[in-house]
Amino acid sequence: MPFLLATAAAAAGEKPTALRLEQLIEMALAENPQMGVARGALKAADARLGQQQAGYYPKIAVEGRIEQVTLNAATPRESRSYLDFSSIDPSLGRVYVANPDEDMTGYTRTSAAVSAEYMLVDFGRRNGGVRSAEERLGAARAALSGTENETVLNVVSAYFNILKAEELVGVERESRSRKREAVKLARTLHEAGRGTVGDVARAEADLGQAEVELTRAENELQLSRLALRRAVGVAPGGPPLELSRKSRLADPGRLVSELDALVERAIGRRPEVEAQQRTIAATQAAVQKERAEYRPSVNLFANYSVQRYEDQDAAANYGLGVQVRWSLFDGGLRSNRVGETRAQLIQEQERLRDLQLGVATDVRDAQQRYREASERLRLTGKVLTASELDLKLARKGYKEGIRTFYDLSVAESNYRNAMAQRVVAQYDLQGAIARLYWSLGSMDSLYGEDAGSVAP
Repeated sequence: MPFLLATAAAAAGEKPTALRLEQLIEMALAENPQMGVARGALKAADARLGQQQAGYYPKIAVEGRIEQVTLNAATPRESRSYLDFSSIDPSLGRVYVANPDEDMTGYTRTSAAVSAEYMLVDFGRRNGGVRSAEERLGAARAALSGTENETVLNVVSAYFNILKAEELVGVERESRSRKREAVKLARTLHEAGRGTVGDVARAEADLGQAEVELTRAENELQLSRLALRRAVGVAPGGPPLELSRKSRLADPGRLVSELDALVERAIGRRPEVEAQQRTIAATQAAVQKERAEYRPSVNLFANYSVQRYEDQDAAANYGLGVQVRWSLFDGGLRSNRVGETRAQLIQEQERLRDLQLGVATDVRDAQQRYREASERLRLTGKVLTASELDLKLARKGYKEGIRTFYDLSVAESNYRNAMAQRVVAQYDLQGAIARLYWSLGSMDSLYGEDAGSVAP
């Protein structure tokens, strides 16, 4: 809905409404194709559960038929053609035909039947199938939650990457403006005899480098915008997504201090882990189902049918019974199926162990990223303050003739670098916070009291 409103505003020539981070996340959860894939997988898993549960219900079939048939037969001894009515009326028996070409043209037969079958005992086949399908449904539900977390992380990362890129473009434009002023100053001092040709050449070279850096920053901004559209699930073309610059994630300082104790909690909360645990339970149930194939099955069956030949009364028949089926030898089919399923169980258990190691690593990695980004933000603040002071002194000194243009050029570059590093550190911290919440399986708490909030 937010995207539709923004598109309508753009089509009407109005300025699109700036989208907040929450709105972008809402759009992504509704529009991202990966979310559609995960929802489809969940529906398919639910349908497979229904297929397995169907085994607990009887199977009922109805059949109707009308056909042209002949009852012709001949005895080897007499070689005489006859019609055999014993299946209709045993009292009629055989009726010999005097003129076969005329009398053996066939009869129209109509029939109707209803049959029912129900498995009374299967020694765990159906139970194993249902349990396996239930666990796989739970795994699909957890996988959907995992896809939601990944989608939110991608949107948050892309959002802050755009804000970072926009500020870096501003830094480079400001740097270009200062370099242009430096070129004018160098030329003015050269014309006044207080500067050298080398100063002018260096100023022009610095301006050219500033143009290059600005071009690079603008390109990064366009790539970041494409990444956000991809994360949201919007086609690359179309009106731009206008963003509000006010969204920020709350600093999770308390979580970081308790992070060592939260590793186990993260393993329990990450939906990927739950999905894998469910997959293991489903595979265990599948082993039970395959082992039940060694045992017999007991079925109850019943049928009722009516047949009628032309010019004859209808004949009704019924059947009712119990069938026991037990496969004694199948060439190793069942044993190999059991072996295959057990091997799959071992694979899934190892995948779970690898996933748990990965989650623990993700938490430590996120912790380290957050601490490094926080420290870098603090240090770049100091560097920016010092660089700004150095630039002021270099400008003043160059005008007074006590500092060289080289000093001014270096001071300009240092200030530009400090500004860029400060911007990068600010938004890297936001990305580190988002990754921290993701590693803990707490993306749904981004705006809650416990995990963080978006402050205007």
